[in-house]
Amino acid sequence: MSLSEFTVLPIAASRVEADLGGFGLRNGVTNIWAVGQEQQVQAEVLGSSVLVRARPVEYSFDYGDGTATVTTSEPGGPLPESVLQDSATAFETDTATSHRYTETGTYSVRVVTTFEGEYQVAGGGWIPIPGTTQVASAPFTVDIWRTKHLHVSGPCVPGQKAAGCAD
Repeated sequence: MSLSEFTVLPIAASRVEADLGGFGLRNGVTNIWAVGQEQQVQAEVLGSSVLVRARPVEYSFDYGDGTATVTTSEPGGPLPESVLQDSATAFETDTATSHRYTETGTYSVRVVTTFEGEYQVAGGGWIPIPGTTQVASAPFTVDIWRTKHLHVSGPCVPGQKAAGCAD
């Protein structure tokens, strides 16, 4: 099996996920990760049936805001539930695949997964395929909002509109 044959196999792309369904705050941390896995694909090479194994080895994240991309051998993952329950901590917990958006907006995040391959003929040993192939994910939308802080002192006065007071 050659690299050119490997690159045209139907290898499934990783998918992008994010904590809080992709909701984030401007200048806060948005935790994003890839979900991919080792795959096996049957192929026909020179009249013989071969089993090909594709293993993800690298993930390149494009966060959609025109700033830096991140390339890592780790796909990342969700934050622990204990961190997610405290929104202040969740928006400040950096990971290897998280990103800080400096502007509000809706962004399309993509990940390109690099796969190494090997193949097996008739149940024999695994033979490495020289080189790698890359598969791009479908876009994942993140929605970044801004926060507004108001400082209030004193009690609410009936009939007076003020932040944090009912009308």
